[in-house]
Amino acid sequence: MGLSGVPRLSPRLVRRERISELFEGDNPLVVAHAPMGYGKTVALAHWAATTGRDGVWLRVRDEVADPVTFVQYLATELDDFGFLDEGNPLLMASDALRIASDPWDLLRRGLRRLPGALTIAIDDSDGLSNETAQGLLALTTDLSMLSVRAATRGTNLLTESALAVLLDAVIVPTSSFALTASEARKVLADSGDESRCEELLAHGGAPVLARMIALGAQTQTSEPRSVIHAVESLLRVRMTHGDHRFVSFLERTALTDSIDIEFAVELTGYHDAGAMFDLAEREGLGYWAAPGVRGRSSRFFYSPFLQVAAEANIRREQPKEVLQQLEMRIARWDLANGRPLPALRRAIFYRDYAFASDVVREHWFEVLKSGKQLNEIFRGVPMLALRAWPLLSMLLALSANAVGAHRLRALEYFALATYGAKAHRAKASPAERALLRVIEAAAYRVGSRSAAALAAADDAYSMMLEMSAADRDLLGTNKSVMYNQIGTTLFYAGRTDDAIDCFERSIAAGEARGLKSGLQGMALKAGVLAVSGDIPEARRAITQAEHQNWPDRWLLGYPGSFYQLARVMVALENGDAEGADTALRTLDPHRETIEHWPLLTHAEVLIGLLRRRPDEMSNFLQRVLHQQHRRKAVSELTKNRLRHTRVLIELARGDMTAADHALGKVSDGARTSVSRARIALARGDADGAMRALHAEDPDDWSARARAEYSALAAAAAAIHDPDSPRTRELMSRIERSLQDRQQWLALAFVPVAGLDAMLVASPPESFEQKLRRARELAIIPAAAARPKLTERELAVVRQLARSESVAEIAAALVVSPNTVKSQLRSIYRKLGVNSRAHALAALSTLNLSEK
Repeated sequence: MGLSGVPRLSPRLVRRERISELFEGDNPLVVAHAPMGYGKTVALAHWAATTGRDGVWLRVRDEVADPVTFVQYLATELDDFGFLDEGNPLLMASDALRIASDPWDLLRRGLRRLPGALTIAIDDSDGLSNETAQGLLALTTDLSMLSVRAATRGTNLLTESALAVLLDAVIVPTSSFALTASEARKVLADSGDESRCEELLAHGGAPVLARMIALGAQTQTSEPRSVIHAVESLLRVRMTHGDHRFVSFLERTALTDSIDIEFAVELTGYHDAGAMFDLAEREGLGYWAAPGVRGRSSRFFYSPFLQVAAEANIRREQPKEVLQQLEMRIARWDLANGRPLPALRRAIFYRDYAFASDVVREHWFEVLKSGKQLNEIFRGVPMLALRAWPLLSMLLALSANAVGAHRLRALEYFALATYGAKAHRAKASPAERALLRVIEAAAYRVGSRSAAALAAADDAYSMMLEMSAADRDLLGTNKSVMYNQIGTTLFYAGRTDDAIDCFERSIAAGEARGLKSGLQGMALKAGVLAVSGDIPEARRAITQAEHQNWPDRWLLGYPGSFYQLARVMVALENGDAEGADTALRTLDPHRETIEHWPLLTHAEVLIGLLRRRPDEMSNFLQRVLHQQHRRKAVSELTKNRLRHTRVLIELARGDMTAADHALGKVSDGARTSVSRARIALARGDADGAMRALHAEDPDDWSARARAEYSALAAAAAAIHDPDSPRTRELMSRIERSLQDRQQWLALAFVPVAGLDAMLVASPPESFEQKLRRARELAIIPAAAARPKLTERELAVVRQLARSESVAEIAAALVVSPNTVKSQLRSIYRKLGVNSRAHALAALSTLNLSEK
């Protein structure tokens, strides 16, 4: 009976049924709003322990104030107390929230799966951020099965008076928590002095003041005193009466909001720490996390007012060096007990960057997802102070990079991380050196420095392969992530086989240690295989990924981006533009900031061209490039790769001159050869296409590039002579290649003239079907028919590219300007253009003019 996780309360505390009745009502939200010392937590806990409702008790601490960590905290409590059934997305909330753009959506879907109503009791809810409070209110409004009971000291969104109308909320004010005369007499029963009861009520009737009076700690003044003053008074009186041990124990152990017996003994040297906590509980200064038998790991929570007073005392009385030593011991305990944010906060406050790096190394994902809290923790830390700590710089770089508007700040931190990793590499252990090189590779890659990224990734890859098993074990949970980062860099450098090896090692490491980051390796493997044209292997990888238990939303965010890309490419190979578009749309929320935007942009263009929307795709590509240039996210390598995307668009628009201009003088092996051959074939120049293809050896190309090479070579041969043995050999080769690699897209981007020529060459039936599907789309149209120009018009055409004006043409041909104008009008009409520039472009594609 009662909510789960409710703290145990001292039997000496007076139970106030009148307040419990307020919490028990049917209102979806009841908020106890009063200053420290008015018994909000006690009243809420008394009610929560005896109510007939199902639910959980939460206590807000610094590390659970923002939406992501609050949702994770609630999910953990629900799981611990058996509320979640198999398949509930909240079961893997920790992993799902690493990439979730909306934690409330995850929580909403998880709560809807619960079989009945749920009540959440939240103590210290004033610690919630406004964003968290707003999300909680929206959730309570949306879900009729959810009710919230909260206690807060300060004014926040949960105490807004408008909620009484909007949400039928009840805000219980301070006056309701003040002791009544009868309640005050119960608390002060041992004092035997009615005047003290009257004095207590005159000073506001705060329960904590009553406890102070009952303990003989009241001040001898008629002036009202704050709760903090009352507690400080208690500590002074204790010291006066020689109870130095208890006060010293309180001051040291209250520096953290919760602590277990074992660490309290270590921190204070008092082996009777359990008895000290019992005494603190009896005096209303805190409570045990749960009732029942206690062991050395039992957790004790101090009341907020005691923490404030004790901390003020110790900071006033102890030297800074002693206090720092004490707090850093607490930070190490926080880290050992899975509380990375409090540990990081103390480390940064005392500028202990070495320990802060340890925290980040061990809890990378938990710290990275803390968002605004991370900014608060590092506020005031000079950027240059982190130049020797690359893990911290990289953490802040990735945090800033996740926000589109902070891209420039992110680049500064990436540069700082690179510098720090390079400077400290020599004195690091093998495991640390590998990690630092991975950091460098990621920083260089995101910073668009491809050559440096490859060098760092190559080093890290070699280190990982040569590292001893003992050193590799020191990488802990980072192993899968490191392989993923190395593999991603190698893939973008064209080292596909090595990239696949890294992803397979990531998968194996994840399976061995139960790491979800191995799933990202699985997604990366599927995407790389599909992009490279190895469709059978990509299909198997997709199927393998689909049978895994993924954290919620991972497949829809950065970790699963290559899985979605694999689905896109497989759908395109089936000629299914709609299916490809559906898969690609899942990544829309991340398209602007994700580092894989060039691949996603190319995929978007392929889909648009299959839908015969070349003009729309031209505008789309221009818009994306402009957007990414503003983010300084366009490297020379990216520009060169997207040149080939632009070539496809211009060819689909029928503008061979623009396609030539888009390609420029770039030379990057397979891509350039294929693009030049495609342009030549679109112009009807089969010989030019063959020359472009023969300039490179395709044996080391990817399966996709080899298929495109073979398709264009077969088309060029068929145009030249559809019945030749060479044509039959090339068509047989492309047929086998497409069948083996389950590809079709290579045919779809063969110019129509080439497709027609291959159809004339009497291909086998299965290959003919693929050709006809590509011909129906006719993505790259045939070159325009050669217009019939007279000899005089041809003479004008030859002068058109050489002369700047009609007068110059007339002088060169020894005719009048009016004659030239008449012939130009006839030429424009036959070409279907209305200007000199358009005429030159059209003549260039038809090989009728001299360049």
